[in-house]
Amino acid sequence: MNLEAKIKGEIMTMKRFLLVLLCVAASCAWAKGTPKGLLIMIDGVRSDALFHAATPNLDGLIAGRWAPAYHGAYTGAAGAIPDADPNSAPNHVSILTGVTAARHGVTYNGKTRDGAYDKVPTILSRLSRHRPELSTLFAFEWGEDADIALLEDFPRMQNPDTVNAEKLSRLLGEANAPDLVVWYIDMPDVAGHIRNFYPHSQSYLNAIHLTDQWIGKVLAAIRNRKNFVDEDWLIAITADHGGYHGSHGLKGGHCSTIPIILASKNLPMTGTLPGRPGNVDLPVTMLAHFGASTDDLDGKKIGDDVEKAEQVPLRNGLVARLDFDSPADRPVLSGDKPPEALACGCFVTSLSFRGQENVSSYFEWKDMRLKPPFTLTMWINLPAEQTGDSLIVSDKDWSDGANKGFAITASRKGDGAQVPGIFLNYGLKNRGRVDLGQFDIAPGQWSFLALSVTADGLVHFVNGGIDGRMYVLADSSPEAEFGTSDLPLVFGQDGTCRYLHNFSGILDDIGIWDRALSVNDLRVIFEAGRQGICLAEISSSPR
Repeated sequence: MNLEAKIKGEIMTMKRFLLVLLCVAASCAWAKGTPKGLLIMIDGVRSDALFHAATPNLDGLIAGRWAPAYHGAYTGAAGAIPDADPNSAPNHVSILTGVTAARHGVTYNGKTRDGAYDKVPTILSRLSRHRPELSTLFAFEWGEDADIALLEDFPRMQNPDTVNAEKLSRLLGEANAPDLVVWYIDMPDVAGHIRNFYPHSQSYLNAIHLTDQWIGKVLAAIRNRKNFVDEDWLIAITADHGGYHGSHGLKGGHCSTIPIILASKNLPMTGTLPGRPGNVDLPVTMLAHFGASTDDLDGKKIGDDVEKAEQVPLRNGLVARLDFDSPADRPVLSGDKPPEALACGCFVTSLSFRGQENVSSYFEWKDMRLKPPFTLTMWINLPAEQTGDSLIVSDKDWSDGANKGFAITASRKGDGAQVPGIFLNYGLKNRGRVDLGQFDIAPGQWSFLALSVTADGLVHFVNGGIDGRMYVLADSSPEAEFGTSDLPLVFGQDGTCRYLHNFSGILDDIGIWDRALSVNDLRVIFEAGRQGICLAEISSSPR
């Protein structure tokens, strides 16, 4: 055999080998069934509200109980799009296009019709171009969603939420149902504006419960499809924004912390989505499910990495604890009027800070540095008012919020609130700053406060209220300046111990870990504390 014939033979052998690989890959991709998709946006649902509302159908998705062979994945630390205020129109368009406001051009409510849909078409248009034989449907109630241009003449269904739920439950049970449905539900946002978005609003929680019932009816119709076992469904659920009191237009915290739920045969396991994904990631994830290109989109595909929750004993990584119950456990106290031990603490003995105008009261924890990952927990009892934005705890020079380090402030009004609240601040490497909050103060009452930061900068700021509900805010930044300050950790003052305004309040049962506790861990501590069980008792349990 001459050299030319030999080379041709090797090329043909390689082509046959590649063809076999492609066939195997294709058969693996389709082995789980024909791709189908349901993308749901629930308007105005903040993450912590899902925990307190009755949502058995969403819970089933998260727990991987929806259908055989399906896993569930969840995060309560997802975010609204970062380049527009957390309002409906910008986020609705992003959830349909996979790009942020900088590209689609819709930055405010009332501007939906001005979107650059010819340059950034919806995922319905993209899917149709990728596979013209597939059918789609867009269902919604809010009138402005009708201004989202689909370019092609796709079916759309504008009805009240309850009517859409009925129609979709019938339609998705039929053999010729659309292959991809995008469904926007409006009800919780309406309830939040009228009765407040805070999870202590029962009307708001009731609206979320009703939404869960609608979703459950549609999911049951899908699960009862004649050919369901031969289909590969991706169920993806998120929100456009959260809310605080009766509004949601301020970036960060309550208004930007939202949930993401996935249910799919393709998830590696049932568990938690890592990091801080965004609602703009879901349209990209849905397109990838159908094999369509997503290279030019801003969102990213999620669900390939899922973390399984581990039941780690709370004592693991607990490096310090102050309960003030014995003199040996009390730190060195400083200030014009040093804090004093009180026999009537949250558990046994607490530490009372007696600061006021021109009178300081604090203690320095000089040998303690909070470098990620870490967790800080405490119980607090604050007065209704105090001078300025005084500090509960800080390791930074609070003369400028962009300085290195962090600060948790007390009795500061923000986010349009009529009452004082608690804020978290931390500086960024680019001399920027993040202000996360606020949690409303219940004057004269004990409540739980926690800060948990992962090694890669995922922040959970948590407040357990006297109403028994736990409020959770999330943020993420690899640029965060936690643990980089040269100043000591100080309770009742900033790191310089010279800040103008002085802290007045009571602290108890402070705990510090050298790992980031999960929200579920923090919930365990909070619930135990409500029953009078302090950290010493919980952390000694094998759990």
